Amino acid sequence: EVHANKMLHLDLKPANIMVTESGTLKISDFGLARNTSHNEYIPTDDEGDKCYMASEVLEGIITPAADIFSLGIISLELAANVELPKHGDSWIALRENSDLVAGLLPPELRESVLSMIAFDYTERPTALEILTAIENERNMDSL
Repeated sequence: EVHANKMLHLDLKPANIMVTESGTLKISDFGLARNTSHNEYIPTDDEGDKCYMASEVLEGIITPAADIFSLGIISLELAANVELPKHGDSWIALRENSDLVAGLLPPELRESVLSMIAFDYTERPTALEILTAIENERNMDSL
């Protein structure tokens, strides 16, 4: 609903995702959230968690794809049980080398996570496309 309401979170990370008693995920901490019509946001060094931030955000390119990247990095971290680099060559490699990342992921998650963390932000799926794919998979599993 965040993107459907023309908003970007820009600070998605595990600490900002809460789980209710019923297992529903809720996003919290909208302190860096921006309306999609305002493209001037450039984070300062003390804003946001760089572990989960898309590289284009640091260049001032703000699109919904930045949140999708963060979701992909969170998925990578959970699926591969790895600690993410906060900066440096490893941080850059994680964003630019899909072969490096692919080897960390189980086969059933590889394609979806790699699409979410694609270096070219225009190639990342939208939130609606991700939700549709999940729903389609659920429907196939119930057959």
